[in-house]
Amino acid sequence: MVTLPIMQIGEENWIDRLTAFLIEHDVEIVPLSDCSQVFQHVENTLNWTIPQQVKEYFSCFGGIESSDFIYGLYEMS
Repeated sequence: MVTLPIMQIGEENWIDRLTAFLIEHDVEIVPLSDCSQVFQHVENTLNWTIPQQVKEYFSCFGGIESSDFIYGLYEMS
């Protein structure tokens, strides 16, 4: 049985705990290098401000391609 390391993005130490969890399960952590232009494009297109925690999530974990652990995560574009 897998116990999730966090309940929600933005809680205390969520990046460190999710990182440790993924490493423990041999999931390669692939951050997105420079997402600022993609974030700006999405915000302009949707006329909506992406919450900072979501930006942090994609910046830290947005390049992961593991359907076992990061399912339903689509590229920002």
